[in-house]
Amino acid sequence: MIRGVICPTKNLTTSALNKGLILASLKNSSETMVELLNDFPPHIAAYRASGKVNREEYEDVVVARVNEVAEKYGRINFIVRLETDFDNYSIGAFIDYLKVSFKHFTEWNRMAIVSDERWVRMLYDALSPLVPGVIKGFTLKQFQSAKEWVSQPLAEDK
Repeated sequence: MIRGVICPTKNLTTSALNKGLILASLKNSSETMVELLNDFPPHIAAYRASGKVNREEYEDVVVARVNEVAEKYGRINFIVRLETDFDNYSIGAFIDYLKVSFKHFTEWNRMAIVSDERWVRMLYDALSPLVPGVIKGFTLKQFQSAKEWVSQPLAEDK
């Protein structure tokens, strides 16, 4: 089952959704695209961002999944694969990012930030000692290592 991919039309059948994915992949990289990555254990909120990231997509995909994981497990393992520049996030998406980060501040367990932007990885590495849980930056080539690291079981102590 494919879930979490934002398409302009709501309530799509799987067949229509697959067609939407094909069409989305044919669009140029400046198009908006946020999608859940489903090849992860259920206690992980995982997504990929490419092109521009707007508030509606961020809320519908990322915030919804983070809330779901937090509600079900009480802790959050999180991975984002940034295939876009961080400055492609709209101000609305950035505000939602801050809101969900503070809403679940004590529930973060492991956060993997996968990006080829060195400054993004360094920023998150620097933030790690200041927040509950652990944040690690990875390059896109290190995605498999990031996936293995973030897929570890949740910490027992809350």
